[in-house]
Amino acid sequence: MIEKHNPNPHKSHGELKHFKIFFGLRCFVVSCILASAAIFIISTSKQERIRLRNLGSSTLRSLGSSRLCPSGREFIKEYRIAPSGSKFSEISYMAHSSQKYQGHDVVWMGSDKKQEEIHAVSLHTGALIKTYRLFVSLTGDWESISLGPCTSSSNSKTCIYIQNAGDNAAQNCSSRKCTGGRENLYIYKYQVDKYDGTRLKVVTLRYNYSHSSWPTNQADSEAIFVDWTGDKGGGKRGDIYIMTKQPYNRQDQRIGKIPVEMHEKLVPITDSKSANYYIEVKAVSKASVEVPWTDADMSRDGKLVAARRESRVYFFPRDISAGQTISDAMKKPPCDSFSQTDMSSNDKLQSESVSFMGSTYFIEASECSEKLPCTVPVPKYRLVFD
Repeated sequence: MIEKHNPNPHKSHGELKHFKIFFGLRCFVVSCILASAAIFIISTSKQERIRLRNLGSSTLRSLGSSRLCPSGREFIKEYRIAPSGSKFSEISYMAHSSQKYQGHDVVWMGSDKKQEEIHAVSLHTGALIKTYRLFVSLTGDWESISLGPCTSSSNSKTCIYIQNAGDNAAQNCSSRKCTGGRENLYIYKYQVDKYDGTRLKVVTLRYNYSHSSWPTNQADSEAIFVDWTGDKGGGKRGDIYIMTKQPYNRQDQRIGKIPVEMHEKLVPITDSKSANYYIEVKAVSKASVEVPWTDADMSRDGKLVAARRESRVYFFPRDISAGQTISDAMKKPPCDSFSQTDMSSNDKLQSESVSFMGSTYFIEASECSEKLPCTVPVPKYRLVFD
Protein backbone atom coordinates (compact mmCIF):
# COMPACT_ATOMS: atom_id res chain seq x y z
CA MET A 1 0.00 0.00 0.00
CA ILE A 2 1.31 3.35 -0.93
CA GLU A 3 0.89 5.90 1.81
CA LYS A 4 0.08 9.50 1.05
CA HIS A 5 2.82 11.90 1.98
CA ASN A 6 1.99 13.90 5.08
CA PRO A 7 3.37 17.42 4.56
CA ASN A 8 3.65 17.82 8.31
CA PRO A 9 4.52 14.50 10.01
CA HIS A 10 4.08 16.06 13.44
CA LYS A 11 0.33 16.75 12.90
CA SER A 12 -2.38 14.20 13.60
CA HIS A 13 -4.79 13.10 10.87
CA GLY A 14 -7.51 15.31 12.41
CA GLU A 15 -5.24 18.30 12.45
CA LEU A 16 -4.21 17.51 8.91
CA LYS A 17 -7.86 17.48 7.81
CA HIS A 18 -8.43 20.92 9.32
CA PHE A 19 -5.21 22.15 7.72
CA LYS A 20 -6.39 20.96 4.28
CA ILE A 21 -9.76 22.71 4.72
CA PHE A 22 -8.04 25.95 5.76
CA PHE A 23 -5.52 25.66 2.95
CA GLY A 24 -8.29 25.01 0.43
CA LEU A 25 -10.28 28.03 1.58
CA ARG A 26 -7.20 30.22 1.35
CA CYS A 27 -6.52 29.04 -2.18
CA PHE A 28 -10.16 29.72 -3.08
CA VAL A 29 -9.92 33.29 -1.80
CA VAL A 30 -6.63 33.88 -3.61
CA SER A 31 -8.13 32.42 -6.79
CA CYS A 32 -11.10 34.80 -6.51
CA ILE A 33 -8.80 37.75 -6.14
CA LEU A 34 -6.72 36.71 -9.13
CA ALA A 35 -9.84 36.07 -11.17
CA SER A 36 -11.21 39.52 -10.29
CA ALA A 37 -7.91 41.10 -11.27
CA ALA A 38 -7.97 39.22 -14.56
CA ILE A 39 -11.53 40.40 -15.28
CA PHE A 40 -10.51 43.97 -14.42
CA ILE A 41 -7.51 43.83 -16.77
CA ILE A 42 -9.53 42.29 -19.59
CA SER A 43 -12.28 44.89 -19.23
CA THR A 44 -9.83 47.76 -18.96
CA SER A 45 -9.55 49.85 -22.09
CA LYS A 46 -6.35 50.02 -24.11
CA GLN A 47 -5.69 53.52 -22.80
CA GLU A 48 -6.11 52.36 -19.21
CA ARG A 49 -3.70 49.48 -19.81
CA ILE A 50 -1.12 51.95 -21.09
CA ARG A 51 -1.67 54.01 -17.98
CA LEU A 52 -1.19 50.98 -15.75
CA ARG A 53 1.91 49.97 -17.65
CA ASN A 54 3.38 53.43 -17.10
CA LEU A 55 3.25 52.82 -13.36
CA GLY A 56 5.79 50.07 -13.76
CA SER A 57 8.16 52.08 -15.92
CA SER A 58 11.31 53.76 -14.72
CA THR A 59 9.57 57.13 -15.06
CA LEU A 60 6.81 57.04 -12.49
CA ARG A 61 3.78 59.31 -12.81
CA SER A 62 0.21 59.38 -11.54
CA LEU A 63 -2.68 57.74 -13.39
CA GLY A 64 -4.25 61.17 -13.82
CA SER A 65 -1.38 62.69 -15.79
CA SER A 66 -0.45 59.72 -17.98
CA ARG A 67 -3.76 59.91 -19.84
CA LEU A 68 -2.81 63.46 -20.90
CA CYS A 69 0.45 62.36 -22.52
CA PRO A 70 0.94 61.74 -26.24
CA SER A 71 2.17 58.31 -27.23
CA GLY A 72 4.08 59.65 -30.21
CA ARG A 73 4.00 62.10 -33.11
CA GLU A 74 3.04 62.05 -36.78
CA PHE A 75 4.95 64.08 -39.36
CA ILE A 76 2.56 66.27 -41.35
CA LYS A 77 4.67 68.48 -43.63
CA GLU A 78 7.69 70.74 -43.77
CA TYR A 79 7.37 74.45 -44.43
CA ARG A 80 10.30 76.42 -45.85
CA ILE A 81 10.96 80.03 -44.79
CA ALA A 82 12.86 82.21 -47.27
CA PRO A 83 16.04 83.93 -45.94
CA SER A 84 14.70 87.52 -46.41
CA GLY A 85 18.19 88.97 -46.50
CA SER A 86 19.91 88.58 -43.15
CA LYS A 87 16.73 88.58 -41.04
CA PHE A 88 16.78 84.84 -40.38
CA SER A 89 20.43 84.01 -39.80
CA GLU A 90 20.05 82.52 -36.30
CA ILE A 91 16.42 81.67 -35.55
CA SER A 92 15.96 81.46 -31.80
CA TYR A 93 12.26 82.12 -31.34
CA MET A 94 9.05 81.39 -33.20
CA ALA A 95 5.36 81.48 -32.30
CA HIS A 96 2.31 80.45 -34.30
CA SER A 97 0.01 83.44 -34.75
CA SER A 98 -3.61 83.40 -33.61
CA GLN A 99 -4.53 85.16 -36.86
CA LYS A 100 -4.24 84.09 -40.47
CA TYR A 101 -3.04 86.06 -43.47
CA GLN A 102 -4.97 85.55 -46.71
CA GLY A 103 -6.38 82.38 -45.19
CA HIS A 104 -2.99 80.86 -44.32
CA ASP A 105 -1.04 80.22 -41.11
CA VAL A 106 1.42 82.83 -39.90
CA VAL A 107 4.37 82.66 -37.51
CA TRP A 108 6.18 85.38 -35.59
CA MET A 109 9.90 84.77 -35.68
CA GLY A 110 13.33 86.36 -35.52
CA SER A 111 17.02 85.94 -34.79
CA ASP A 112 18.64 86.31 -31.40
CA LYS A 113 21.09 88.91 -30.06
CA LYS A 114 20.24 92.64 -29.98
CA GLN A 115 17.00 93.31 -31.81
CA GLU A 116 14.14 95.76 -32.03
CA GLU A 117 12.16 94.12 -34.83
CA ILE A 118 9.83 91.14 -35.08
CA HIS A 119 8.74 89.49 -38.35
CA ALA A 120 5.39 88.05 -39.46
CA VAL A 121 5.96 85.24 -41.98
CA SER A 122 3.53 83.20 -44.07
CA LEU A 123 3.99 79.47 -43.54
CA HIS A 124 2.20 78.80 -46.81
CA THR A 125 4.55 80.79 -49.05
CA GLY A 126 7.55 81.11 -46.74
CA ALA A 127 7.63 84.81 -47.53
CA LEU A 128 7.91 87.76 -45.16
CA ILE A 129 4.56 89.48 -44.63
CA LYS A 130 5.69 92.44 -42.57
CA THR A 131 8.40 93.58 -40.18
CA TYR A 132 7.36 95.47 -37.05
CA ARG A 133 9.54 97.75 -34.99
CA LEU A 134 9.07 97.76 -31.23
CA PHE A 135 11.06 100.93 -30.43
CA VAL A 136 12.71 99.38 -27.38
CA SER A 137 16.26 99.72 -26.12
CA LEU A 138 18.68 98.03 -28.53
CA THR A 139 20.42 95.97 -25.85
CA GLY A 140 20.49 92.43 -24.56
CA ASP A 141 19.67 89.18 -26.33
CA TRP A 142 16.23 88.20 -27.65
CA GLU A 143 15.78 84.46 -27.21
CA SER A 144 12.11 83.48 -26.81
CA ILE A 145 8.58 84.40 -27.86
CA SER A 146 5.18 83.14 -26.76
CA LEU A 147 1.53 83.92 -27.35
CA GLY A 148 -1.02 84.09 -24.57
CA PRO A 149 -3.99 86.00 -23.16
CA CYS A 150 -3.45 89.74 -22.62
CA THR A 151 -5.50 89.62 -19.41
CA SER A 152 -7.11 87.11 -17.06
CA SER A 153 -10.53 87.74 -18.58
CA SER A 154 -12.23 84.79 -20.28
CA ASN A 155 -12.75 86.93 -23.40
CA SER A 156 -9.23 88.38 -23.41
CA LYS A 157 -7.55 89.18 -26.69
CA THR A 158 -4.26 87.49 -27.53
CA CYS A 159 -0.93 89.20 -26.90
CA ILE A 160 2.59 88.40 -28.03
CA TYR A 161 5.35 88.19 -25.42
CA ILE A 162 9.02 88.52 -26.44
CA GLN A 163 11.73 87.68 -23.92
CA ASN A 164 14.96 89.69 -23.95
CA ALA A 165 16.80 87.71 -21.27
CA GLY A 166 19.63 85.86 -22.99
CA ASP A 167 22.73 86.10 -20.80
CA ASN A 168 25.59 83.77 -21.73
CA ALA A 169 27.87 85.57 -19.27
CA ALA A 170 25.67 84.37 -16.41
CA GLN A 171 25.69 80.68 -17.35
CA ASN A 172 28.53 79.97 -14.92
CA CYS A 173 26.87 81.79 -12.02
CA SER A 174 26.53 79.54 -8.97
CA SER A 175 25.88 81.98 -6.11
CA ARG A 176 24.00 85.15 -5.26
CA LYS A 177 27.09 87.29 -5.66
CA CYS A 178 27.74 87.03 -9.40
CA THR A 179 28.69 90.19 -11.27
CA GLY A 180 29.46 89.15 -14.85
CA GLY A 181 25.93 88.98 -16.23
CA ARG A 182 23.06 91.34 -16.92
CA GLU A 183 21.31 93.35 -14.22
CA ASN A 184 18.13 94.05 -16.19
CA LEU A 185 16.06 91.65 -18.27
CA TYR A 186 12.95 92.41 -20.29
CA ILE A 187 9.70 91.00 -21.60
CA TYR A 188 7.92 92.95 -24.34
CA LYS A 189 4.16 92.54 -24.52
CA TYR A 190 2.13 93.78 -27.49
CA GLN A 191 -1.04 93.08 -29.43
CA VAL A 192 -1.56 92.90 -33.18
CA ASP A 193 -5.13 92.99 -34.48
CA LYS A 194 -4.28 93.24 -38.16
CA TYR A 195 -1.16 92.84 -40.25
CA ASP A 196 -0.88 96.55 -40.97
CA GLY A 197 1.32 99.43 -39.80
CA THR A 198 4.91 98.95 -38.72
CA ARG A 199 5.11 100.51 -35.24
CA LEU A 200 3.85 98.62 -32.20
CA LYS A 201 2.62 99.85 -28.85
CA VAL A 202 4.51 97.87 -26.26
CA VAL A 203 4.39 97.16 -22.52
CA THR A 204 7.97 96.65 -21.35
CA LEU A 205 8.37 94.53 -18.21
CA ARG A 206 11.77 94.80 -16.53
CA TYR A 207 12.87 92.16 -14.04
CA ASN A 208 15.88 90.41 -12.48
CA TYR A 209 16.68 87.53 -10.14
CA SER A 210 17.16 89.57 -6.96
CA HIS A 211 14.41 87.79 -5.01
CA SER A 212 15.69 85.31 -2.43
CA SER A 213 13.72 82.45 -4.03
CA TRP A 214 16.34 82.26 -6.80
CA PRO A 215 19.52 80.28 -5.98
CA THR A 216 21.62 82.67 -8.10
CA ASN A 217 21.31 86.42 -8.63
CA GLN A 218 22.05 86.07 -12.36
CA ALA A 219 21.02 83.47 -14.92
CA ASP A 220 20.61 82.88 -18.61
CA SER A 221 17.08 82.34 -19.90
CA GLU A 222 15.86 81.37 -23.35
CA ALA A 223 12.36 80.06 -22.63
CA ILE A 224 9.07 81.60 -21.56
CA PHE A 225 5.45 80.48 -21.91
CA VAL A 226 2.10 82.00 -20.98
CA ASP A 227 -0.79 80.19 -19.30
CA TRP A 228 -3.80 79.92 -21.61
CA THR A 229 -6.31 78.57 -19.11
CA GLY A 230 -5.30 79.01 -15.49
CA ASP A 231 -6.09 76.37 -12.86
CA LYS A 232 -7.91 75.82 -9.58
CA GLY A 233 -4.70 76.17 -7.59
CA GLY A 234 -4.25 79.91 -8.07
CA GLY A 235 -2.93 80.01 -11.63
CA LYS A 236 -4.66 82.44 -13.97
CA ARG A 237 -4.92 83.09 -17.68
CA GLY A 238 -2.06 85.35 -18.69
CA ASP A 239 0.44 84.25 -16.03
CA ILE A 240 3.97 84.36 -17.50
CA TYR A 241 6.49 81.61 -16.71
CA ILE A 242 10.26 82.00 -17.15
CA MET A 243 12.64 79.01 -17.38
CA THR A 244 16.29 79.70 -16.58
CA LYS A 245 19.20 77.99 -18.32
CA GLN A 246 22.33 77.14 -16.32
CA PRO A 247 24.20 74.52 -18.41
CA TYR A 248 27.15 74.36 -15.98
CA ASN A 249 25.04 74.37 -12.81
CA ARG A 250 21.82 72.71 -13.87
CA GLN A 251 20.73 72.09 -10.29
CA ASP A 252 20.27 75.86 -10.01
CA GLN A 253 17.79 76.10 -12.89
CA ARG A 254 14.36 77.34 -11.81
CA ILE A 255 10.99 78.41 -13.19
CA GLY A 256 9.80 81.89 -12.28
CA LYS A 257 6.32 83.37 -12.46
CA ILE A 258 4.93 86.81 -13.27
CA PRO A 259 1.26 86.78 -12.18
CA VAL A 260 -1.13 88.29 -14.71
CA GLU A 261 -2.34 90.92 -12.24
CA MET A 262 1.13 92.45 -12.36
CA HIS A 263 0.90 93.29 -16.07
CA GLU A 264 -2.69 93.09 -17.38
CA LYS A 265 -3.54 96.73 -16.55
CA LEU A 266 -0.28 98.30 -17.67
CA VAL A 267 -0.55 100.80 -20.51
CA PRO A 268 1.38 100.11 -23.75
CA ILE A 269 3.23 102.98 -25.40
CA THR A 270 4.77 103.51 -28.83
CA ASP A 271 8.24 104.48 -27.65
CA SER A 272 9.34 102.37 -24.69
CA LYS A 273 13.09 102.79 -24.95
CA SER A 274 13.25 104.51 -21.57
CA ALA A 275 9.81 103.65 -20.13
CA ASN A 276 9.37 100.30 -18.45
CA TYR A 277 7.64 98.67 -15.50
CA TYR A 278 9.75 96.87 -12.90
CA ILE A 279 8.30 93.49 -11.89
CA GLU A 280 9.59 91.37 -9.02
CA VAL A 281 9.81 87.77 -10.20
CA LYS A 282 9.80 84.85 -7.78
CA ALA A 283 10.99 81.32 -8.48
CA VAL A 284 8.04 78.96 -8.02
CA SER A 285 9.21 75.63 -9.42
CA LYS A 286 12.05 73.50 -10.73
CA ALA A 287 11.69 71.29 -13.79
CA SER A 288 12.13 67.58 -13.07
CA VAL A 289 14.48 67.29 -16.07
CA GLU A 290 17.72 69.26 -15.74
CA VAL A 291 18.67 70.14 -19.31
CA PRO A 292 19.62 73.49 -20.91
CA TRP A 293 16.18 74.75 -21.97
CA THR A 294 16.11 76.80 -25.19
CA ASP A 295 12.36 77.40 -25.62
CA ALA A 296 8.93 76.50 -24.30
CA ASP A 297 5.25 76.87 -25.15
CA MET A 298 1.85 75.84 -23.80
CA SER A 299 -0.95 74.13 -25.74
CA ARG A 300 -4.12 76.20 -26.13
CA ASP A 301 -6.10 73.82 -23.92
CA GLY A 302 -3.52 74.29 -21.15
CA LYS A 303 -2.89 70.55 -20.76
CA LEU A 304 0.69 70.34 -22.10
CA VAL A 305 3.84 72.39 -21.77
CA ALA A 306 6.40 71.77 -24.51
CA ALA A 307 9.96 72.52 -23.37
CA ARG A 308 12.94 71.92 -25.60
CA ARG A 309 16.66 71.55 -25.69
CA GLU A 310 18.65 71.56 -28.93
CA SER A 311 17.93 67.94 -29.86
CA ARG A 312 14.47 67.15 -28.52
CA VAL A 313 11.16 68.45 -27.17
CA TYR A 314 9.73 67.24 -23.85
CA PHE A 315 6.04 67.40 -22.95
CA PHE A 316 4.92 68.08 -19.38
CA PRO A 317 1.26 67.21 -18.71
CA ARG A 318 -0.97 69.34 -16.48
CA ASP A 319 -4.20 67.85 -15.13
CA ILE A 320 -6.45 70.91 -15.07
CA SER A 321 -9.50 68.89 -14.00
CA ALA A 322 -7.63 67.88 -10.84
CA GLY A 323 -6.55 71.46 -10.13
CA GLN A 324 -2.89 70.82 -10.91
CA THR A 325 -0.77 73.97 -11.03
CA ILE A 326 2.05 74.72 -13.45
CA SER A 327 4.48 74.65 -10.54
CA ASP A 328 3.43 71.11 -9.61
CA ALA A 329 3.20 69.89 -13.22
CA MET A 330 6.75 70.93 -14.04
CA LYS A 331 8.12 69.17 -10.96
CA LYS A 332 6.62 65.88 -12.14
CA PRO A 333 8.34 63.73 -14.79
CA PRO A 334 7.54 64.63 -18.41
CA CYS A 335 5.71 62.26 -20.71
CA ASP A 336 7.54 59.10 -21.74
CA SER A 337 7.23 60.13 -25.39
CA PHE A 338 9.37 63.04 -26.53
CA SER A 339 9.98 64.52 -29.97
CA GLN A 340 13.46 63.91 -31.35
CA THR A 341 14.59 66.72 -33.66
CA ASP A 342 15.73 65.84 -37.17
CA MET A 343 19.41 66.88 -37.42
CA SER A 344 20.23 64.99 -40.60
CA SER A 345 21.32 67.95 -42.75
CA ASN A 346 23.38 71.14 -42.44
CA ASP A 347 20.31 73.38 -42.25
CA LYS A 348 18.92 71.30 -39.35
CA LEU A 349 21.94 71.04 -37.08
CA GLN A 350 20.48 73.04 -34.22
CA SER A 351 16.93 73.97 -33.27
CA GLU A 352 16.06 76.35 -30.46
CA SER A 353 12.36 77.02 -30.99
CA VAL A 354 9.08 75.17 -30.57
CA SER A 355 5.51 76.38 -30.90
CA PHE A 356 2.10 74.76 -30.55
CA MET A 357 -0.45 75.18 -33.31
CA GLY A 358 -3.57 74.82 -31.20
CA SER A 359 -3.44 71.87 -28.82
CA THR A 360 -2.37 68.83 -30.86
CA TYR A 361 -0.03 70.21 -33.54
CA PHE A 362 3.39 71.78 -33.07
CA ILE A 363 6.22 73.18 -35.18
CA GLU A 364 9.92 73.78 -34.67
CA ALA A 365 12.59 75.71 -36.56
CA SER A 366 16.32 75.33 -37.15
CA GLU A 367 18.84 78.05 -36.36
CA CYS A 368 20.56 77.33 -39.70
CA SER A 369 24.11 75.99 -40.01
CA GLU A 370 26.94 78.23 -38.82
CA LYS A 371 24.49 81.10 -38.30
CA LEU A 372 24.37 81.87 -42.03
CA PRO A 373 21.17 82.93 -43.82
CA CYS A 374 19.34 79.89 -45.13
CA THR A 375 15.93 78.65 -46.15
CA VAL A 376 14.63 77.77 -42.71
CA PRO A 377 12.98 74.34 -42.43
CA VAL A 378 9.88 74.32 -40.21
CA PRO A 379 8.53 70.78 -39.73
CA LYS A 380 4.96 70.35 -38.51
CA TYR A 381 3.88 67.39 -36.35
CA ARG A 382 0.65 66.06 -34.90
CA LEU A 383 0.71 64.59 -31.42
CA VAL A 384 -0.79 61.10 -31.27
CA PHE A 385 -2.91 60.12 -28.28
CA ASP A 386 -3.99 56.50 -27.68
